[in-house]
Amino acid sequence: MPRIKVTPFFRFCRVKVVEQKVDIIQSIVTITVKPDERYCPVCHKCQRKVKQIHSYHSRRIRDLNIFNAKSFISVAYRRLRCPHCGSVVEDLPLMNPYERVSRRLTTYILELCRYMTIKEIAEHLDLDWKTVKEIHKRFIQDKYSHEERGSPKILLIDEISIRKRHRYLTIIADWESGRVLGVAEGRSYESLRDFFTSLSEAQRSSIEAIDMDMWDPFIKAV
Repeated sequence: MPRIKVTPFFRFCRVKVVEQKVDIIQSIVTITVKPDERYCPVCHKCQRKVKQIHSYHSRRIRDLNIFNAKSFISVAYRRLRCPHCGSVVEDLPLMNPYERVSRRLTTYILELCRYMTIKEIAEHLDLDWKTVKEIHKRFIQDKYSHEERGSPKILLIDEISIRKRHRYLTIIADWESGRVLGVAEGRSYESLRDFFTSLSEAQRSSIEAIDMDMWDPFIKAV
C-alpha cells in the first residue's frame, strides 16, 4: 500500500513541511514545519520585512482534525528585532502569534460559536473550554472595540453581576438599536466617567436621555 502524504493539505505560505507522523493507535497526526528560508521574515505587528533574527523557538499547535484523527503542527519560528516595533515574533499565516491553535481551527471554532455553546465546542474538539473561551473573547474584543459608536440619542446603563462577592460589569448601550457601546469593570463613578471621556464633544451633545438606576456614582458621572 502506498504511503499517504498529508503534505498537500498544509500549503501554508512562508513555511515548509519537513516531517509528518501518523499514530494509528492514538489517532494523532503530527506535522513539523519550519520557516521557508526563501522568504524574509515579517513582523507580526507592522507587517514589514525584518532582517535581524534574535532567536529561534518552537511551538506545538492544534489544527483541524484529519477525519477522526487529532492534528497537531510542530512549528519552528523566529523572534525578530524589528526596527519599528522592537522584539517581535515573525508573522506566519498558519497561526496567530502566541496562540496554541491554527488560524483555520480558530475560524472553525468561531463559526461553531454561532450555533453551539463554548462547552459543547470544547467537547466536540476535545479542547480545554478556556481555550475556546479565549478565542471567542478576542474575537468579540477585536470586532467591537474599534466599532464606530455613532451619535446615540438615548443611552441605557445597567450593571450585571459576574461573580459572587459583588463583582459587577457596567454595560452602556444604545437604547434605540440595542447595540452595546461600552463595558466597564465595576459600577463606580470611574466606570462611567471613562466612557463619557472617550466620547467626542459632538457625541456627548447628541445624548438626550439616559435610562439607568438611581445609583449615586452613576448620577455623579452623568
